[in-house]
Parts: sequence; C-alpha cells; structure tokens
Amino acid sequence: MNTDAGVVKQPRRLVVVFYYYLDGMIETDDGDRPQLVHRQYYIEKPSRLIRFATRLWLTKEDKPMMDAVEKAYVFVSGNYRQGDQVTLLVNSYYDRHLDAAKILAKHLHDGTRPADLSRAQSKNERDVPPGRIPIHCVGVGGMGAKTSMAEWNDELKSRSDSLLESNISYAGVMKTTIEAVPPDMMRMAA
Repeated sequence: MNTDAGVVKQPRRLVVVFYYYLDGMIETDDGDRPQLVHRQYYIEKPSRLIRFATRLWLTKEDKPMMDAVEKAYVFVSGNYRQGDQVTLLVNSYYDRHLDAAKILAKHLHDGTRPADLSRAQSKNERDVPPGRIPIHCVGVGGMGAKTSMAEWNDELKSRSDSLLESNISYAGVMKTTIEAVPPDMMRMAA
C-alpha cells in the first residue's frame, strides 16, 4: 500500500476467474480499490476424435483449453503494471478449469507465453516488466467436499507442485468461507 498525504492507496488487482459465480465484484480501474476482472466460463471438452488424435500425437494441444489460457494471458499481460496484484480464482469442481488455471499460472510464473501469442502486447508497455508476472493469490473454491485446510493443501500440492515453490498465497474456499494460506504454512501442513 502506498501512502500519499495521509491517503491510503490500495494496489490495483487483476482477477482471472475460471468458472466461478461471483457477482458483485468491483470492476473498475478508478477509485481507491481498482480491480479489473476477466471471466472465463465453461471450457468445452474437445470431441472424441480430437482427443484420439491428441493421443496419437497427430495434434499437440487441446484447442478450447489453450484458447481459454490465451484469453486470460492476454488480459493479464495487457493490463499488468508494476505493483499490480494478480489473483486467480477457480472452481475445483471442474478439472478443466483447474488445469487452465495451472497452465496460466505456470506461464505467468515462468515468464513464458502460450503458443502463438507474439501478438499479446501490453497497453502499458513501459510499465510491464520483462518476463515473469507475479501471482499474488490463487483462490480455489469447492463444493464443500474438503473438510480441512490440510485436505485443500494436499489437493493443491498434488496439482501444482512447481507453484508451491514460488511466493504465492493460496486461498481455499470451504463451503462459504475463505481461508487464505501463505505458501510456507502450506508446506508445513503437507
């Protein structure tokens, strides 16, 4: 947080939502709590023919998945400025959305771009650091199936071991409550 003449200014947030019903989120770049939101709804499953061709290595990627990741990446990279907080929210009920969030997080963390994204340009080119875009928080929502943060930690760790090594805060949504867990606490609970 920056202070200027006694006024507290919150960092701007860039939120990527993967199939999560959150109404009433702030969606403005103005004011004392600026926040931009990108919603990625249902990611279609490829046809059986495409899945078969992928297994035979006749095609390399899952197009609907990569389209979702590319749209989210373009949103983040196009709007990111130094000091912004990037948050990923995903519903754990849908594996495809968890996978898309994991792929996006890997690209942001590693400083790589999804395939064929040379066209992704920032609106604020002078403000965007080269390479990695830090992720402030990953929120994972569920249907109440997990009963403790330790169960959430195990689930998150099994899906994203490489991300646990980075400095990312995780939030697990259990039923209707949100519990934020810093990465070092996740390692201790696991």
